[in-house]
Amino acid sequence: MKIRTALAGLGRIAWEFHLPELARHPAFSLEAVADPLPERVADTRERFRVPRGYRSFAELLSAETPALVVIASPTCCHKEQILQAFDAGCDVFCDKPLALSAAEVREIAAAARNRNRKIMTYQPHRLMPETLVLRRILEENRLGRLFLVRRVWARYQRRDDWQAFRANGGGMLNNYGSHFIDQYFSLFGTALARRHMETRRIVSGGDAEDMVKAQLIRPDGLIFDLEINMASAFDSSAWELHGERGSARLHPAERRWELRTLAALPPLRIDRELAAAGRRYPSERLDWQASSISFADMPPGPFYDRVAGYLAGTEPPLVPLGDTLALLELLDFARSTSPAAESVKERSHESLPAALQSRPPSSVRSGPML
Repeated sequence: MKIRTALAGLGRIAWEFHLPELARHPAFSLEAVADPLPERVADTRERFRVPRGYRSFAELLSAETPALVVIASPTCCHKEQILQAFDAGCDVFCDKPLALSAAEVREIAAAARNRNRKIMTYQPHRLMPETLVLRRILEENRLGRLFLVRRVWARYQRRDDWQAFRANGGGMLNNYGSHFIDQYFSLFGTALARRHMETRRIVSGGDAEDMVKAQLIRPDGLIFDLEINMASAFDSSAWELHGERGSARLHPAERRWELRTLAALPPLRIDRELAAAGRRYPSERLDWQASSISFADMPPGPFYDRVAGYLAGTEPPLVPLGDTLALLELLDFARSTSPAAESVKERSHESLPAALQSRPPSSVRSGPML
């Protein structure tokens, strides 16, 4: 018997992922959709052959009896719609991030327990081909003991939509940060010994941050260095992992991982003399093995298969609620420790110390000039 399903929110993620997946998946029957824009409801019903459409989520729940509600609304709507779905006796599959804060996640978790309902967050990067291949590389211990994971996502993009505003749950912490941090959690776990995070608003049209810098350090010392910069004139999508016996680097355009590894480290002769032999820097020749693992023909993992298995009770949730809570606690921490998002263009000359305001620009220096 198919799972009776309703979908709330008919924007980008619904149109590009949820609707096509629900339309073709044999375990689900998409029976109704809701969106405040009537033209979106109309074209969704026509394209995906959805029997019924509604202008509000409350109207949908009063008229329908779905077993599952998929929530693809803006983040600021998630908690209220999840709780409404629970009250109507529905399980929920919700787009990321699940809520605006860790406190909201705890409220959702308590409601799920009290109403005996299931809840899972859509975190697509867990089943991206590059993640699945990297998991295999790590399981095979190709790089040795890891000490650094570095992730950079940089573009120049001035957001001018709802995701440019903090009140809506916008900003790069919720947008790309929740993707990359959850992806890291799925590979390395949520345990952290130390954390440092900074956010800034640089060129975004709203008040939400468009630059994020984070260093997350595991109890075993592994450093995750994350940079999201939407004010960079140079595009970058670097993802590198470094271990004692090698490194891996993602080539996203070519859809492959590049590896340079050592089968073993040869013995190292230590010279403790203060006078370097021959006044030369130390050097050694190592037998680096170069390899490449392609995922060009590899599709993403079947996320809705995992949703169906979770609802049927045959497998655990792909994204445990504990991981979601750890993610939102980290995003809360970033917001609490960073200054209010301030645009560079808003920093006036008057904000300089009085002693500097009367000097010409050439005399304002970051340090002594020798």
